[in-house]
Amino acid sequence: MRSITCASVALLCALSACHREAGDPPAPSEGPAEDVWESFDLGTDYVWLDMCALGDHTLFLIGRESDPWDEWHPGHILKRSDDQGATWTEVSPDGLLHDMGAWATVYFVNEDLGFVVNNIDMVARTEDGGATWDTLSHSPYSFNKIAAFDPSTMCGYAHGPLMRSTDGGQTFSWGGAGLPGNVHDIHVLSSSTAWMASIEGYFRTTNAGVTWEQRSDHARGYDIDFINPEVGAVISNECIDQYDPAIEHLWITTDGGSTWSDRLVDEFAGSAHWLTPILFDADDRLFMRGDSCVMISADHGETWVREVLPDGRVPASGQEFFRCGDKVIFWADAKLWRKHFSY
Repeated sequence: MRSITCASVALLCALSACHREAGDPPAPSEGPAEDVWESFDLGTDYVWLDMCALGDHTLFLIGRESDPWDEWHPGHILKRSDDQGATWTEVSPDGLLHDMGAWATVYFVNEDLGFVVNNIDMVARTEDGGATWDTLSHSPYSFNKIAAFDPSTMCGYAHGPLMRSTDGGQTFSWGGAGLPGNVHDIHVLSSSTAWMASIEGYFRTTNAGVTWEQRSDHARGYDIDFINPEVGAVISNECIDQYDPAIEHLWITTDGGSTWSDRLVDEFAGSAHWLTPILFDADDRLFMRGDSCVMISADHGETWVREVLPDGRVPASGQEFFRCGDKVIFWADAKLWRKHFSY
């Protein structure tokens, strides 16, 4: 009986092979479970304000209480994940980070040195991974984001002039010769090189922010990402007037900013398109949020693949992409999605 069964299986395999040779399409492959977008709830007890990635496995997440009548609640909670966003533990409990206001962002340079900042002249700094914080209250530092070249040298920025520190963020001063105000985003490539998007164009530094060179005069750049010194992308926003919707463009360079190609985002982003986040992964794939989906391009924006995210519509605020080890991570509102990619 066993020999008959094996012969039957062999016959079926042979017939299947004949059909494939005759031109029939192969059966679709579902792929391993890690190759689909997984979703994780972050919880609704807090309004989640910002997230940052550190290394191949670690994420930090900051939030404040979700009571809409208590936007200036004096304490924020900081959480940490060491499994790429699947589970979270409290690092700094509610109330430890005082007077940070309704909005705050988090940035960790390494396992120990981290910052929580906002744009109302407040900077909180930790040297022990968030267990304790020193708050620089009523400081002259009006910024809400930090980008570090190394543990000593970093820039603080928001919708205003650039600030620079060379002592690990203990003090900041005005910095960045040749750089206008209204800095929206900085992407650090190395200990010396970074790209910046501002309301007046795109700039590059090769000396850790001492000086900046303008590489494009395309206005209103908001989100910027580079995979290497030559290949990068910028989302720009053209606000026509107060009554018309803004038009977003995706600008791509493959020659270090000498030339830029325009890709109009509105063609496929749908209704949720304002200030679309972007990301290059380690294989030069470009990721961008669409309307309840993630758009992925393997040819620098020439063509796109649309991948629908589980759990419905993606909120139009609070979203960002991260590279974290073998995962691409995307978060919005109180939800986190991640997908495995083989590098």
